[in-house]
Amino acid sequence: MPQPPWIFLSYRRAANGRFLADRIAAELEVKCGPNSVFVDSKSIKAGAHWTREILDALRQCVAVIFIIEKNWSAEKLHDPNDWVRLEISHALNHGKYLLPLFIDGAGMPTQDSLPEEILGFAERQGVFIDSRSNEVFAAALSVVSDYVRRSCPSTLVFEREPDKKGLASNNWQLRCDGKALIELEESDTAKKAKLPSGVHSLQAAWFESYPDRNSHNRDASFGARSRGETEVITMPLLPGKYRLTLHIDEAAQSRRSWLRKCGDFVNNRYDLLRCLNVVSFDRTDVPREEHI
Repeated sequence: MPQPPWIFLSYRRAANGRFLADRIAAELEVKCGPNSVFVDSKSIKAGAHWTREILDALRQCVAVIFIIEKNWSAEKLHDPNDWVRLEISHALNHGKYLLPLFIDGAGMPTQDSLPEEILGFAERQGVFIDSRSNEVFAAALSVVSDYVRRSCPSTLVFEREPDKKGLASNNWQLRCDGKALIELEESDTAKKAKLPSGVHSLQAAWFESYPDRNSHNRDASFGARSRGETEVITMPLLPGKYRLTLHIDEAAQSRRSWLRKCGDFVNNRYDLLRCLNVVSFDRTDVPREEHI
C-alpha cells in the first residue's frame, strides 16, 4: 500500500504562489523521493473533498514547509478561518517539523503582527531562497532537502531469528549506498541505525558456516557453509522505523540447476539464496520536534 506524502507545502495562491509550490515540490522530491510532497494543486484529485484532503495530509505529514513571499499577508492570519493560519497552528500544536522558506527577499513577520495562537511561528529559523536563477534555486532546494531529511530521519532495524543451529560463524551485514551500515555478528539478533530520509540503495550480505561434521572442529576451513549477497534495491525511505531481514528467495532457489545442486552436495556446501525484505514500517519512531 503506498504511503502518504510526508512533507506538506503551505503557500498563498496570490501572485505566483502555486507556481512556486510546484517548483519547490519537484526539487524536494529529487532527494526525498517520489510522491513525498503534498501540494494541494497536484495532490488532490478532481471531485475530491478538498478540505478533508488537506486536513488528512496535515495529520499524516511529518514536516510542514511554509512558502513566504513578499506579498504573503500577515494581516490575513488574524482571520480564524485563514487556511495558512490553520496550517501553522496545526504544525505548532502537533510537533511537526516546521520550516519557513523566505522567497526573493521576504522575511518573517514580527511577533507583534501575529495572533497569539501562532506566536511561536516567528521564532522558527527559516531559509532564504532566490527563485530568479534556476541554478541558484535548485542548489538552495538541495540544501533544504538535506535539512528536512536529517531532521526527519529513518531508522533501520536489521534483525534475524536467534541461532538455533549452533553455527560456527553467523555474520550478516546491511549496506546502505554501498557502505556497511549494520553488522550482525555471532549471537546478535538485531541492531539499528539512523540515516536521513529519502532515496537510498540497500543491500545485504551474509556468511554462515556450520561446525565441521567430520572433524568436529568449529574452525575448519571446510564444511557446510552459505555466503552471498542480495540484489541491490533502491527505495525511498520515509521518516520512521523500518524492520528488515533476509528471507530465503524461493523463486531463485527453484531456478538452481541440477548440476549446481550436485556440486553443493559433493562439496558439502549449500548456498541459501536470499532476498532483503521490509518486515514492517512504523512512523511513530519519528522525533516529534527537531529544528535546524
